[in-house]
Amino acid sequence: MKGEVIGEIRSAGGGLAVSLDRNHEGAVNWQGENNVIELLNIPGIYQSPGTTIYFTSRPANSDELGPVTADGDESIELVLYGLEFNSDECP
Repeated sequence: MKGEVIGEIRSAGGGLAVSLDRNHEGAVNWQGENNVIELLNIPGIYQSPGTTIYFTSRPANSDELGPVTADGDESIELVLYGLEFNSDECP
């Protein structure tokens, strides 16, 4: 998949909001961005808003979701766990 990092959803816990380059089942419109998912396990070098990333993923399980703060926007329903990442091409 290909997406652009939007940024944090909440002050602690969880993943980052990522806008995918195409529609994906479960992705939502969020803060003016289309096809948004929550992506966990993004390496630090790819976490800056505006960064384009290519990645493989699978649905996150309950252990990976971990504790999150209550100050986030929980309208993003699809939470994926990133497996492989690249900045140039799909891994």
